[in-house]
Amino acid sequence: MENREGFPQEQKPGGEGRPLGSLNPMARIAALTGQGVPPAATAPPAPAPATAPAPAADAAVASASAPVSPAAAPTASARPSLGRLAHVDAAHLWADDVAFATWLAANLDALTEVLSVRFQDGKMPHPEMSVVMASDASGATAVVVCELGEATDEGFGRLVRNVAASGAKHAVWVCGEPGDEYGASVSWLNRAVDARVSMVKVAAVTIGESAAAPMFELKVRTPRSDDEGVEATVPPADGSDAAGAPTTRRVDDWLDSVGARGEADQAG
Repeated sequence: MENREGFPQEQKPGGEGRPLGSLNPMARIAALTGQGVPPAATAPPAPAPATAPAPAADAAVASASAPVSPAAAPTASARPSLGRLAHVDAAHLWADDVAFATWLAANLDALTEVLSVRFQDGKMPHPEMSVVMASDASGATAVVVCELGEATDEGFGRLVRNVAASGAKHAVWVCGEPGDEYGASVSWLNRAVDARVSMVKVAAVTIGESAAAPMFELKVRTPRSDDEGVEATVPPADGSDAAGAPTTRRVDDWLDSVGARGEADQAG
């Protein structure tokens, strides 16, 4: 076969040349344009099918059934810390009796929690005396005598003197340590005067390193309307085993506070 002009020769096995592309039309085009044989076109890969989102219910079930990792569990440091309640002397709250009375005159609602009457308009008629004058809702006069430490004869005399001078309807003796003999004296005073007399113990508490807070506890209550005319035997003041003389049930306002009611009833 003759060589054709413009075509490279292809050698046959026997050595006879023949033009390239005579058998492949694409090879002829490549020879004319000076380019190689273009690769066969490949189709782009088909996109992966989109995965439909799991239903919300399935997701919730999967979340609930998933094991909780140790990191998600509450740690000891996340729990609230607990403090310890401690009782301290009321003298830690105020410098002296006058300072205590000054505070109480401005915070009479602190006594409302333990008394059955609400006082208002507190003031100190004598700045150097630990006595607070106030009034109830009806305007009746109230006297509050303050002692941070143990009850004393001076405190009891101050209570009686101010009740007599003012004609008060209410009287409260607030002290750090009431004492049995002074509780009995207040109970007797309830039978001797028209004023309704109470005795309240003041103390203080702290929680951990917190500031101290005052606490008030009723030790001698005022007489109740159903106390009149009911007799009860009261143990003698000298502490002997002999039974005391019968008296009115108004004494029980003190017996209730010291837990002696059962002993008095047995003595009767």
